[in-house]
Order: sequence, then structure tokens, then C-alpha cells
Amino acid sequence: MSQHRPRTKVAALVALAVGGLLVATAPLAAMAASRVVVAHTSGVWSPAIEPAGFSTLNQGGYSEILSMSCGSPGNCTGVGDFRDVAHSERTQALIVNEVHGKWGSAFKAPGTAKLNAGGFAQLYTVSCAAPGYCVAGGGYRDAHGGFQAFLVDQVHGSWQSAFEVPGSAALNAGGTASIKSVSCASIGNCSAGGHYVDGFGHAQALVVSEVGGTWGTASELAGSASLNIDGNAVVESMSCPAPGECVAGGSYKDGSLGFQGFLAVEASGVWSNAFEVPGTSSLNKGALASVSQVWCSSVGNCSAGGTYRDATFHNLQAFVVTEAHGTWGDAIEVPGLGAMNAGGAAHLYALSCGGAASCAAGGSYLDASKKIQSFLVDEVNGHWGGAFEVPGTAALNVTSGGEGVASISCSAPGTCSAAGDYGDASGGAPVYVVNETAGRWGSAVEAPGTAQLNKGDSATIFQVACTAQGSCVAGGNYRSGGGQYEVFVMDYYPTPVVTSVAPSAGPTRGGTPTVIHGSHLAGVTEVLFGARRATGLRLVNLGALRVIVPPGSGTVMVRVRTQGGFSPPSPRARFVYARMPVVRALGPATGSSRGGERVEIRGANLGGVIAVLFGGRRATHVVTVNPDVLRVSAPRGGGRVDVRVVTHGGVSSPSPRDWFTYHR
Repeated sequence: MSQHRPRTKVAALVALAVGGLLVATAPLAAMAASRVVVAHTSGVWSPAIEPAGFSTLNQGGYSEILSMSCGSPGNCTGVGDFRDVAHSERTQALIVNEVHGKWGSAFKAPGTAKLNAGGFAQLYTVSCAAPGYCVAGGGYRDAHGGFQAFLVDQVHGSWQSAFEVPGSAALNAGGTASIKSVSCASIGNCSAGGHYVDGFGHAQALVVSEVGGTWGTASELAGSASLNIDGNAVVESMSCPAPGECVAGGSYKDGSLGFQGFLAVEASGVWSNAFEVPGTSSLNKGALASVSQVWCSSVGNCSAGGTYRDATFHNLQAFVVTEAHGTWGDAIEVPGLGAMNAGGAAHLYALSCGGAASCAAGGSYLDASKKIQSFLVDEVNGHWGGAFEVPGTAALNVTSGGEGVASISCSAPGTCSAAGDYGDASGGAPVYVVNETAGRWGSAVEAPGTAQLNKGDSATIFQVACTAQGSCVAGGNYRSGGGQYEVFVMDYYPTPVVTSVAPSAGPTRGGTPTVIHGSHLAGVTEVLFGARRATGLRLVNLGALRVIVPPGSGTVMVRVRTQGGFSPPSPRARFVYARMPVVRALGPATGSSRGGERVEIRGANLGGVIAVLFGGRRATHVVTVNPDVLRVSAPRGGGRVDVRVVTHGGVSSPSPRDWFTYHR
């Protein structure tokens, strides 16, 4: 699902405040000096890199990655724009792919050269349903100077030719249209939203759906016309948890010249009428509300958030609203944010859910000293807790720069990553990434690799995108020493965790096949049993790893290494090397052929017994007296047989001392 952050986050509300149309605008090249920082609690951020050959592509000196999405760990896509001609404003749509953990070269979206005769194309949003299957959307300027909406599909790893959104030309008589958000529930089943301008110069909300790999015809969002009396509506965010089951959110201008936030639900492929966000009428007394983010963890279980202006008519506040089992509750002001927002300028820009009723949201607020600060807030079991300043930003955010949390992506309940901005000592607006693990947010640190790239001291992360397995990517741009804005990407690898080893014991000689269960095991590079390396590493699935145990002794810790580091020690990650069992005496050494004789077996290394065999038959009622003594009931048999003990250390060797003789 794509959750796109505007390149200038205040742009949408500023446009609303002045009554302007929400259209694509040229990127702001003059950005404040900045550095990039990241934070993490459990995992490793790779050094930020510029995609291969990109500086050659970006001849105009400005580029940005605006949206990212991953089909699976290590298979992701970033989209945005770049300028292909020196000293020119001509802008092209940008795509860069990561395949099996390796980022390729960035390139111009196929087919856009033909569409983009007016020289201004941008991709704002991307959503990947599976590795090699993505959809991206944005806008371009045609030969007549009008802005049109377009989409481009990736199929089986190959990007197809971009195309104008079907039916949008007939709607877009005013010549200003774009796709703002796209969400794919499965391969070939996606929905997209944005806006167009009709023949009367009014901006209208647009939706279009792909079913079974075929895109339908774009239409005005059902019911939005009756809401959007003064003609300024846009779909800002789209989320589809299942094919034909989506939620869209955005804003419209009502008959009183006020802006309101709306939601709309698609069920079984049919959009129901858009409706004002429940509860916002009592909050939005200043008539300036918008839904900036929607996220659905499953059908009927969604959350949304945005910004509104309260009764003072100048204080901006942030709200959240939750749908549970198909019913939307009333919007509420983000709990606790009012007290923090003494300066009266709060915005919610980012929201993501790791599960039903388990979400995180973030944005910015203005404190009592008129300094912009970043906030986060968690929803746990359907209850939104109190907002709090992003940990670690107090030490970083020494000036009034920055714009707050811009992007959040959650892979599971209590496991999220977020990106945002702050003001550094030089007056710049650096950015940070902060990770939440097991419900606990970490603290900011400088991003690896960015110091080497960001010689112009101005960097931005526009989006973070995480997979269900906990890996993430982040992308944005930086300013080089020559003043060019180039793009960068970086990966986050979660620390692997071992939850069990089965079997958890084996002979000292090694060679035992065993399966390590856990999480974040993809990309394994090494498995250690104590200090010795296992061999035959094979990933069975994302939660299971098969290895061959090396030789060893005693009880050792099993540790898995990936790009996220080594798994932490745990009692569940132990392996016991067992010595070969030895049988030295039986008492008695004879018994009836009917079986049932109670026999004491003396020897060594008999603990952890798996089976006791009299010839080829299993003894019953096996009791371990101590590691050197077993008591068993002999099975039925005949003649003289070897009694052999089976443990994780192996099978005892036959000898005359383990003979048992059956008599009639």
C-alpha cells in the first residue's frame, strides 16, 4: 500500500487555506542545509547509497524518490522524478528497483516520453502486490500544457508502457489531473485515487480500479459531488486489504467555503457514497479539515487520520478515526497532543497499521516556544494512547526547522518504522528514521553512509516502506557538493530471532540435520553452534532454516547471522551435544520370551534416552534413574539379542556386555 508524503508537507493545507487547486507543483530546489539521521532498536540500517549511474541520468540536478513499496523482503520499488536536461525544469518520471536485495540502476518510466510532451512527469505513488508486480501512478504534462493522470504496471518484473488513466481525459476538461495514491490487494487487483478538474474549473475526486489485470474506466468518486459543492476535492490516500475492498480518504470543499475530510468505502468492487468523517463536524469548527492517511489491516478494520482547524479558527489540530468490524467510530483529537501543541499548529501526516486495531501515527506540532516538534502516537487493541515527542529528537531538534514525522510503516503490531524532520544547530532541516520493536520506540542516530553522500548538507527521506517480515526500505534525496539533488535508498534488516531448534541435541561428531525456527531468517549468511559454523544452510521458509550441525561438545548457543546481525542468545536457542551411550552391564541378563522382565541397564551417557532396543524390538516403561542407569521392561523375544540404547548422542555399540538371553 502506498502512503505518500507530499514533498512539502504543509503544501496541501496551504492550498486549501487559499482556496487553490490541489495540483502537481515543481519541486522546491532551494532547501535548507540538513543531515540525515536514523534510529533503531533491533536491527541494522545499511549505508545509504545512490543507485548506480543515477548522476548521469539526473543532468538537471534535481531528483527525488517520493514513494516506495516492497513485494517481499529485498524486492522493492521506489518512484519519483528527475530532471534530464542541464539548466532545465524538464522533469521525468523515475523508477528504481531492488531485486533479491540489490538495488539496480534508476531509469525513466517506460512510455512516458511519448506522453510527457510538455516535459513535466512525476510518479507520486507505488504499490507492490508481490515481487515483480507493482503499480505506480502520477501525473504528466501533455503537448497542450495540460496535466493528465497516468499509471504504469510492472508485470513479472518488467515495467510496461505508461498509459493515461482510462476515461480520465473525458473527465479532465480543465486539464489538471493526477493519481495521488494507489493500493494493490493482490496481483492485478488494485485501486487508485487522485483528482481531476472539470469543465467548470472545479477539482473533483477521481477513482479507478484494476480487476483481474485490466484497468477499468476512471470515474468521479461516488457521492462526492453532493459533498463537494464548492469544487475542490481530492483523494489523498487509498488502502485495499482485499480485491475490490478498499477505503479512500481525502478532502472536499463544502457549500460554506469550508474544507472537510471524507472517507469512502469500496465493497465487492463497488464504491459507496463518500461521507464526511464521523465526528469531525464537532471538531472542525474552523472549516479546514483533510484526511491525509488511510490504512486497512483487513476488510472492515481500518484507521485514518488528518488535520483540522478548531474553534479558535487559527489552531490546527490532528485527529484519528478507527473502523472496527465495518463500523466507523467518531474522529477524536489525537490524545495528549493538545497539551503539547501550545503553539496551535499540529498536523498528522503519517499512519500505518501492523494489525487490526494496532496502528501508529505521527506528524508535527508547535510547542510553546514556537518550535516545530515531531510526535508519535500508538493504537493498541483499538485504544489510541497519548501522543509523545519522538524519542531522541529533543537533543537533535535545536532550532525551529523540520516538519515532523512524514512517513510510517508497520510490519506487525508494535513493530514499525517512521521517518521525519527536525531542525539542526545550523538551521537546516535534517531527517530521521526511528524504529519501534515490541511496542517500544528507539532513539535517533545518524544514518550510515549519508555523511559521505550529503556534502551539500541538505537531505530528505520521503518514505519508509516495510514488509510483513520486518525488513524496510527508505528513500529520498540529498544535495551533493556540487549542489545537485540526487536520490538515495537504504535498507533496514531486522535482527534474526531463534525461537526453537529441532532436534535440539545430537552426537558430538556432528552431521545431524536440524531445523532452526524463528523470525527474520531470510538472507542468512552464517549459523554458529557455539564457535563452529554449521553447513548445508537452506531456507525452508521465512520462519525455518535447515542446517547440518557441526562437531562440538557440551551445551552451546545457536546463533543465526543475517545482514541484521546475530540473533540474541536465548534459552530456546540451545543445542546439546550428547556423548555416545555405552552399555556395560544388564541385570538380570535373562528373561522370559513373553517379555515383561524388569531389567536394569548400567553404563554411561544414558541420559536423554530416546529408545532402548532388545534386538529389533523396543523396550517399554523406560525410566532414567541417573545418567548412568536405566530401568526398562523387556519386550517379547527369543534367543540372544544385543540391548542397545538410543540417545541424541547415537546408538550404543554392540558388545558381549549388552547380551540378553530369552528362555521359554
